[in-house]
Amino acid sequence: MISKIFQNKYVVIGVLILILIFLILVSRIFQSKDINVPIINPKPTEIISKDIPLENILTIDKIPTIAESDGYGLDMESTEIKDSISQIQKLQKSLPFQKTFTSSTGKEIEIYIPGSKLSENEWTQTVHIFGIDYQIAESDENYESEKKSFQEAADIVLSHLKSNGVSSEKVLIQWGDRTFIQDRSRLWLSSID
Repeated sequence: MISKIFQNKYVVIGVLILILIFLILVSRIFQSKDINVPIINPKPTEIISKDIPLENILTIDKIPTIAESDGYGLDMESTEIKDSISQIQKLQKSLPFQKTFTSSTGKEIEIYIPGSKLSENEWTQTVHIFGIDYQIAESDENYESEKKSFQEAADIVLSHLKSNGVSSEKVLIQWGDRTFIQDRSRLWLSSID
């Protein structure tokens, strides 16, 4: 009986059209249920808080290490590691953090700080700053603009930490997830004007 119904090409076309309409309606229902993450997009900004010294940020090279004869690596019992874990735990209630802003150089920059579920370990806090060209040559005319935009974004990150009771000089921040981003970030943080 079903095979007789589907022998008529108009019935088959009608069934296919009904299925297509159903799929379109279902996809529109799911599209209307997007999760909204608030994004703040203010006008160009100056560096927010000069009282946070960017050059005093805790970096991996400041963490004590274990002697090679004892297995080498980071000293997980060091005060720096324990302090970083403690400070990151304080920060978790305010994460994820996302902010988009226009830097004083006119670049649109996005900051994203994920929660602990997306961290590599418990003693580092990953921070992503998008919209920066980390591979720009120092001889490029836009180098200083990229550097300044990054420093403004880093200052916003540190202000967010401070506003949540976190001591930024005790948190081991991993700036980005690629080595060239981390290296350029350290360079730019260490060369604050």
